[in-house]
Amino acid sequence: MLTDEGYRQYQSQCTEEQAANIDAIRNLIMQVCPDVVEVVDEGKWFGGLLTYTMPGGMFMFALGPRSGGFTTFHMMAFYGSAKLRERNEAPLKKFLTGKSCIKFKNYADLPEASIHDIIDASPEFVRIATEMRANRKKKSRNGSAAE
Repeated sequence: MLTDEGYRQYQSQCTEEQAANIDAIRNLIMQVCPDVVEVVDEGKWFGGLLTYTMPGGMFMFALGPRSGGFTTFHMMAFYGSAKLRERNEAPLKKFLTGKSCIKFKNYADLPEASIHDIIDASPEFVRIATEMRANRKKKSRNGSAAE
């Protein structure tokens, strides 16, 4: 997690509304996933965004300001779970900009139940994905399906 000073410095590049948007989603992530690792990404895809990975290194979220006063939120669990997409794609439709990304100007405009649902499901998503990876590794070592 960023230090308080690091987070304040990050927020200084945001508009007031973007800072409030980021605070709202960041607080939800931290409540549900207190062990998440938060960094400012310096890579090609999420450069300048806060990224959140679970212990073990699985990427879960990217969050941050975008031009035009927008805020972006990338949600790996939404992308990777048909059930989450089925439940939340319609309410998020007008905000979706890709398979796992929403763009918005004001957090209050978002369907809050959908945001909560996706963030709340993240630890379970990580557990399932980790088990699937482990089973794939067993299969590739044994040359057959894991039992």
